[in-house]
Amino acid sequence: MLGTEPAIREHYVKSGQVVLIFGPVLNHFDRSDQTHQAAECAYEQGRFWEFHDILFENQGILWGGDVRQTVKHLAAEAGLDPVDFNACIDEQRHFNLIKTQDQVRIRAGIRGQPVFFINGDWLVGAQPFEVFAQVVESKLAE
Repeated sequence: MLGTEPAIREHYVKSGQVVLIFGPVLNHFDRSDQTHQAAECAYEQGRFWEFHDILFENQGILWGGDVRQTVKHLAAEAGLDPVDFNACIDEQRHFNLIKTQDQVRIRAGIRGQPVFFINGDWLVGAQPFEVFAQVVESKLAE
């Protein structure tokens, strides 16, 4: 998704034609909990998508050691305010939010990832930008 998602944001989200909503999938226990909360903490500083991309680009290092310390380190490297970000992580400020969002996914029957809901149609699995563009353009034409 690192290639496709930024293209969707550039071509459709920036222009206001599409709203992209990212929902957590908490299938790796504390690692999922902490990384999704880290993205929400970055959102507090107006940098959700940027930090989302950093987390995806650094997935490998999130599997070793203390995941909270790792996301704090990544946030500092990304130039996020470390005092605010670290407090957000330490307080587990967004724990209830991400758990609630994940329950919505589970109740909807979504088990795999990635899954996209585009104005009534489901698009399942990682797809090239052209596939998204075709679906979005058909929806925009309706």
